[in-house]
Amino acid sequence: MTTMLPKVLEIERHQLADYARVDYAITKGEDDVAALEELCLGPNELRREASVVRDRTVLAVREVRNNMAKRAITAKSMQGPLVESLRQRSRFAVVDTVDASLRARCFASLECVPTLTLICHFIDAIKAGDLARAESDRIFVSHRVEPADRGPNRSRAFDISLLGARPAPPREHPIVSVHSAFAA
Repeated sequence: MTTMLPKVLEIERHQLADYARVDYAITKGEDDVAALEELCLGPNELRREASVVRDRTVLAVREVRNNMAKRAITAKSMQGPLVESLRQRSRFAVVDTVDASLRARCFASLECVPTLTLICHFIDAIKAGDLARAESDRIFVSHRVEPADRGPNRSRAFDISLLGARPAPPREHPIVSVHSAFAA
């Protein structure tokens, strides 16, 4: 994974640069043809000169397109191993039973962690590249049920400006489930 990611980013950079080269060549060809039309050439001479511009544009784009096609094939061949690598990194263990056990212990340890701290743990896990812990924190935060007692130490509110986000407006009618939200 650590060697694949730079390669993927390099491929993407090259693809974007080649897209720009193709766009530039096409735009330049169109501009050159438009300039020819303003020269008041005869129809045969205009057709011949426009053909020269078109051929020059095709030649300029051909090699770039071939490179883009090769990189697309390389990226496609990397897709499977990259997805599998990310899937493995999002697990605590390779064996399913061990992973489930560790995940359950992780959830149990998160029970007593305040929401803001849990969000900080999530951010730290992402920065450290610990996808298994980050995913567990994300799931736990999104499914956390706050107690009804909203005393001073039980407040559900926290300073979300620390996250650079705005609070979502309260719903008039909470959605009970995804199924009930789309039923009707």
